[in-house]
Amino acid sequence: MSSSRPRLAIVGLLIATLVAACGSGGATSSPSAGASASTSASVAPSAAPSATPTRLKVGLGYIPSVQFAQFYLALQAGYYAEAGLDVELQNKIDQDLIPLVGQGAIDVGIGDGT
Repeated sequence: MSSSRPRLAIVGLLIATLVAACGSGGATSSPSAGASASTSASVAPSAAPSATPTRLKVGLGYIPSVQFAQFYLALQAGYYAEAGLDVELQNKIDQDLIPLVGQGAIDVGIGDGT
């Protein structure tokens, strides 16, 4: 169970990096929008409502599972929308995720080495 914490931290950093990179279109609050879910709520109201959200396709593992709970909860709580993102979660097998990321068909793929 403790081995999943480093993975969650890496996934969180990856998403924060993507949010910061996607939000660099001139908004002054974009660097702090990816800082954390708790701080993005105080920054987002002035940045997101008037702008068109940035589409982001995220490929997750084969079946919806508790290991991806942070993605589902963030979507349900509206954190992505508050950060100016229109996130689409897609479940794919790992063998398909890697090529799809390489082809640009999805923006982020969360997979393992199997």
